[in-house]
Amino acid sequence: MIGRESNTLMGSLRVRVKCCRMVVTAMRTWLIIALLVTIVATAGRAATSTTVSIRLEGVHIYVDVSINGKPASFILDTGASANVLTPEASRRLNLTPGTDQTPLTGAAGKAGSVSSVKIASLDIGSSHLDNQIAYVIPLPEALPCDGLLGTQFIQSQVVTIDYEHLTLTLAPHHGFRPAGGAAAIPIRLIGNTPFLEALADGHPGWFRMDTGAGNGATLFAKFVERNQMAGKYTPSIRMVTGRGVGGLLYGDLVRLPSLQVGPFRFTNAVTEFSRQTEGTFGDPNNAGNLGGEIWQRFTVTLDYGAKRAYLKPNGQFDLPFITPRSGLALDTEKGLNVVRDVMPNSPASEAGIQLGDVVTAIDGKPIEQIKHADITSALRREPGTKVALRVRSGEMPEREVTLILRDLL
Repeated sequence: MIGRESNTLMGSLRVRVKCCRMVVTAMRTWLIIALLVTIVATAGRAATSTTVSIRLEGVHIYVDVSINGKPASFILDTGASANVLTPEASRRLNLTPGTDQTPLTGAAGKAGSVSSVKIASLDIGSSHLDNQIAYVIPLPEALPCDGLLGTQFIQSQVVTIDYEHLTLTLAPHHGFRPAGGAAAIPIRLIGNTPFLEALADGHPGWFRMDTGAGNGATLFAKFVERNQMAGKYTPSIRMVTGRGVGGLLYGDLVRLPSLQVGPFRFTNAVTEFSRQTEGTFGDPNNAGNLGGEIWQRFTVTLDYGAKRAYLKPNGQFDLPFITPRSGLALDTEKGLNVVRDVMPNSPASEAGIQLGDVVTAIDGKPIEQIKHADITSALRREPGTKVALRVRSGEMPEREVTLILRDLL
């Protein structure tokens, strides 16, 4: 694991890749990765401003790109300190990884090593970048994409994400002026990912700004311990909360009375108190992670060169934070949606669902025909909603069960 580092292209680089995340619904997987690498070639710089359409699956930002003249679909992830390419995309794009291997650490611990490829040209709209590096890493099955756009891409230009109007604007640093009404928030790059200062129920700390995380706020275990926050908030849900490189992740879900980012304050935000002691989530120096359920409430502009983020609330700012409602954690593995955890005294436990069960259909529709984000949405519908699941236990015949959703926090 790497500690605090300066904003530089030379030296150690932490690659954190958090793509989908399991909360107590469908398993929204954390893919959080740390690599020790040395980058010796700087990226090209955006010369003109361009605005392109994006699409959201959950809170994950999908953007169409061109890699060496070939189309590809990437997720924009500020929590990834390097670009990532899946092995399948690497083969399709005829990009052969080098022989050098870089040690890999995930959210839950060490996870082997990976190699890299060089992307000669990367184009989005009229934005053109040369000599991007990407690390070849398998991403969760739940995320149908070719890779992630991380720090090397983002720092090459000023990036504006308009969640409400589904656009991404890339602009050159020279002459950039932030939009009127946006609050300027100082950021620092630690391990080549952006951190900003926030208050968690009045306790200050530096939090990773992470558009690739599918949840809202996560507080790291040492921060929770230092501020004597454990056991303070009831009710709480202790569960498997995600899958990261290196294994499953564990935490306690609570409603935090107050979370403040710059001048913006949220109340009763569903928050995870991580229980990880190793891997990138075992970070003893920083406070935690702020994910897409926070950032979707703003138009977000990132200017790494000026060490500033600009936040302007949008029409989604006052949306409530949705509590877990099913008590079920699903994980996609080898094409199967496997139950990894069941909360006691929840709709899932009351329906007789058990660890290791496989969910094969939701409301009569085969689960392989449902997007991962829609699985999550189905299990987070309004309290009182009935959700029909088809479930298989081992070699037993499939059975039908019904969950009646309710707020669990």
